[in-house]
Amino acid sequence: VGTVAGGVKLGYEKAKTVLALVEMRLREQGKYGPLITEAVERALQPVLSAAEEDPLAVEFDESQITVSDEEMKRCLREAHGIDEAGSIRDVVRTLVDVLADSVEKEELVDVAETLAGYVSGLVEHRDFAVLREILQRVKTIAATAGSPLADVVNGLLKRIAEGPGVESLMAALWEMRMTPSEQEIQACVEVLADQLVRPLVRILGEEPRAGMRAMLRDLLVRIGSKHIDELGAFITDSRWYLVRNIADILGRLRSPEGIPYLVRLVRHWEPRVRTQAMDALVSIGTDAAQETISAFLDDREERIRLRALRSLDCRWPCPRSGPCWKPKGRPTARSGSGRRGLRPWPDSAPGMPSPRLRRLRTHPSSLTNRVASSAGSRAWPSPGSRGRPP
Repeated sequence: VGTVAGGVKLGYEKAKTVLALVEMRLREQGKYGPLITEAVERALQPVLSAAEEDPLAVEFDESQITVSDEEMKRCLREAHGIDEAGSIRDVVRTLVDVLADSVEKEELVDVAETLAGYVSGLVEHRDFAVLREILQRVKTIAATAGSPLADVVNGLLKRIAEGPGVESLMAALWEMRMTPSEQEIQACVEVLADQLVRPLVRILGEEPRAGMRAMLRDLLVRIGSKHIDELGAFITDSRWYLVRNIADILGRLRSPEGIPYLVRLVRHWEPRVRTQAMDALVSIGTDAAQETISAFLDDREERIRLRALRSLDCRWPCPRSGPCWKPKGRPTARSGSGRRGLRPWPDSAPGMPSPRLRRLRTHPSSLTNRVASSAGSRAWPSPGSRGRPP
């Protein structure tokens, strides 16, 4: 026993423990005698003392360690996160299954509230593929379920969209742009499109970074075509910079439904908002949008008036496909006002410049006067001109 204990280089305390175990087994077999610990310990003492005093075969120099404390902590967090993320995935999938099979409203509400909390955990762990899967399943349940269940599930989607998880989702989208994860996050946004317009506008109004604001505008353009009224509701917001962003989004959507909201910005107190509203109307490009642009010809800022002049078609569309000129040799009763054979136009006739444009031709500003006169001459040819209105 002493030889074995010395050969394995046990420490003193471990050797005593081994001897005590051997002695206990011998006593169980009915073999009694002097205590092995007392008999062998005296012989082992030099060997054990030498084993304890032997220096370590490998010495560590802490100055040569390449892994920092921060890196070690990060690795430990990741290892813990992997295990936690797996647990969250299992719990969330189970909750969705329960949500689909539940029939009592109280149980549905409890499950929905619990599920909303775990969805934020999926965002924190960057598990976007599972998040998209869960959101899609919940949306499918809402579309196919009966009235009580559909109301609860739609409320769950709204709660998810308005919760802190969406801000984390937008932060992740900003950090992971131009990576494969960006497409997964975009897919999550599209699933929540019907509930995300107002939360994204709220984040847009509070975001200080220009690049992040541009990304949020792109998202709202992507999902906002069916939510013009929700976007237009922010036109009356007291923050001019948010109103300007909304005007930009409405212009990029190019929906005529946005014109009534842009009309309300013609007299906005901030020139940058008025300019953006006019650019949005130019992007929409309908006759109603052109008519609204003409309202900016009375703007108190000269640069906005000039921008409106350049943005207008400067003429009302002719409703007839034929020429607006009377053929030669057939003078009219009112031909005295112009060259013989030219049919004069009343103020309301097609091809005439707008009243605002004619009024600007006598504006005190020489630059405005020249631009308006040039635009008017293109829209309203002189009596001696042989051209035709388009």
